[in-house]
Amino acid sequence: MCYNYGGGGTNFVQEVGLLTIAGANPMDDVRVSLTTTLQEVAAPMVVSFTTAGSTTGKRYGEATGSTQLKLLFLDTTVLEMYYSDDIASKIEDNASEDEIHEAKQYICGRLFKEFWSDDKENGFPMPKGCYYKKYGNTREVFILFDPKNGLAPGKKYQIVFHGSVHSGAVAGGKYLEVFAMDDVTVNPYLAIERGEAALSKTPEPVATSVSSPRWLQPGGFRIMGGTNSMQKLQKGSTLTGWCFVCEIVKFWTSRPIPKA
Repeated sequence: MCYNYGGGGTNFVQEVGLLTIAGANPMDDVRVSLTTTLQEVAAPMVVSFTTAGSTTGKRYGEATGSTQLKLLFLDTTVLEMYYSDDIASKIEDNASEDEIHEAKQYICGRLFKEFWSDDKENGFPMPKGCYYKKYGNTREVFILFDPKNGLAPGKKYQIVFHGSVHSGAVAGGKYLEVFAMDDVTVNPYLAIERGEAALSKTPEPVATSVSSPRWLQPGGFRIMGGTNSMQKLQKGSTLTGWCFVCEIVKFWTSRPIPKA
């Protein structure tokens, strides 16, 4: 990086710095799994990924300072995150919760519903704290770990939070990136691994009028037949139900139970 006086000239005064751009190692098996099939509905989502082993994975144990995990929502008009409360409240900008030195554990509780790992010895590492920020339609959420208490190599991880998908989201679309970051003191901008999370399925539009198919109100789904509202299912049995109803259109379904 060189310095020169203002204007469009090409005469540079001197070198002022060195910029190194290094691509992160690709992260395996990164995906976003939905718990609802509908657009515009806030519901739990699961982000899952697997950390590298071998040479790349060694860096997880070599870092001496704090490390962090970053979730990058590329376009919140397509995929958005919400607070973890019962009503999935909208995340508000907060100038006291958007920098690394402001990371707190209670913020993690406000943002995430559950952490899981197949690491039988250590489980999912206890976060030191979380913080978050937003630029236009881009959102960044960080999980900060204490020194020597971060992600481990060759392990599977899952993170659950409230989120919603909107028009334009399709199965296989990549609207979220996961970064396993290096030592925040020595290499604050270096990612050990980076993964693009693929959406598990294409969400369906919500009902927009009284004539649109939707769940039976009230009750949702009603089994037809049987005794005392119960029906015993056996191999080859047929399950008949009243599953989608509106004021004008009624849909009947009759599906055979798969044989074992």
